[in-house]
Amino acid sequence: MSNVMIADRGHFLTLCMVLGISALVWFVSPMLGTVCLLTLLGVWIYQYPEVGLYGMVLFAPMIGLVVDGAWIQRVLEISFFPPTFFAPLVDVWTTFVLGIYLVRLILRYLDGTVQTIVLPGVWLYGAFLLSGVLSLVHLPDPLMFEGLKYIIRFPLFVYVGYMVLGMQLMLTPQHIERSLRIFVFVAGIAALLGVVSLVQNFSAVIGLYRAVPVPLFGIDVFNYAGDIRYGHILLAEHLTVAIPMAIYLMYYAPEAKKRWYMWLTTLLISVCVLTFSRAGWLTLAVQATLAAVVFRSYIPWKKYVRYVPISIAMLAIPALYMFSTLSSQTVTSSNEARIVLTEIGWFQFLDRPIFGQGAGQFIPILEDTYFFVRHFGDPVDAHSIVTKIMTEQGLFGLITFFLFIGWMLKEILYRAHNDGYTKDARIAAVLGLLLVVTPLFFQLFNTQYYAARMWLPIVIAIALVFIYRNQKSYGSMYISFLPKKKNTIISNIFKS
Repeated sequence: MSNVMIADRGHFLTLCMVLGISALVWFVSPMLGTVCLLTLLGVWIYQYPEVGLYGMVLFAPMIGLVVDGAWIQRVLEISFFPPTFFAPLVDVWTTFVLGIYLVRLILRYLDGTVQTIVLPGVWLYGAFLLSGVLSLVHLPDPLMFEGLKYIIRFPLFVYVGYMVLGMQLMLTPQHIERSLRIFVFVAGIAALLGVVSLVQNFSAVIGLYRAVPVPLFGIDVFNYAGDIRYGHILLAEHLTVAIPMAIYLMYYAPEAKKRWYMWLTTLLISVCVLTFSRAGWLTLAVQATLAAVVFRSYIPWKKYVRYVPISIAMLAIPALYMFSTLSSQTVTSSNEARIVLTEIGWFQFLDRPIFGQGAGQFIPILEDTYFFVRHFGDPVDAHSIVTKIMTEQGLFGLITFFLFIGWMLKEILYRAHNDGYTKDARIAAVLGLLLVVTPLFFQLFNTQYYAARMWLPIVIAIALVFIYRNQKSYGSMYISFLPKKKNTIISNIFKS
């Protein structure tokens, strides 16, 4: 039995023990049970920090799991917890893991152990954060304060909680492999729920038959609670990221498991197509095109040409159904809302093109736009990451954000095309390229710009590329806390 399998079994048995002990104490007192659970989890994560990473990957797609302050007050019978608190479970878990890791870092530093912190692309992302702060200067104090809270809660939390913490926890190829398997496994569950929705005609409530993530045991795990309107988009977003991961795992799987990964990949692609999400279809097309370009010299095109007519025939029925719905009221209304959102964003951008209207101000702007509220109802966030950033943070924010993305793509492409690296390193770079491009392209049509489901795959992409260098200081600020010395040594390493 491999060391990986032994470690996986050990973590599973530990999880069962932690949950079992906490459940027993819960029956005595829900408050004591919660304290027991958090204590045992904290000790476990302190000893094995990668467990925190696996939890982040596990909860990232589960957008329907949230921590509700009112529910906590009611169940735990405590009054000091704020009833208005509301946050995704993955964010609460990440904050918990971050706190445990900081305690571990400090104690090890005091114990005389050299500690390193990797800050990927810190200068470029720091410039993006600066653009957010500068965008608030013109606002009155109340709105400025709300904007600062927005920057801390979303852009800064994404970097510290997902990128920095994620890079600290992905220390070995085994950690990355487990993360990929967890993400794909969860995607398989979501895809099966999508199949169930087709059998039950669950999505007929919005006038179209399409795959959506139905509730699991009565809980909306992969969808907003009680709101099926965006279920197909959320499912497609999840599956498009999981598909290249599944193909990568299939490539490296033992022969006995390759067939299982092949069927799983087929399931993910089929359900993604059956969501009839236009963003999902376009993303699949971009993925296929990108893979064809990258592997053009290795693909036996003559061998696969004969499968083209079959593929076209298989896609013909869903494609015809997709096109038949383009004139429906649901789709027409969605198109009109997207166009209006873009027009409003462009108008606001032209009003303040350099620094924008202020971080986190897009929805408040819509609330004051009578035309949008009158025709489309409650305000929503911009349906494009480009519209979002250019409206709120202007050209400065747009340029710094895409410089940060460009830095990642440059390093990934350099690795993928450099013959000096091993075959495994170059294949990992190709997967990394897809894990960066896929969520970013999808966010050209969606609103999950600061969600774990977008950024954790990007963190995995960076780790996939850099883990083969035997050090994790490439293209980043490298901070070394030297024991028994008062000063912190900070140096930049940008060499290839």
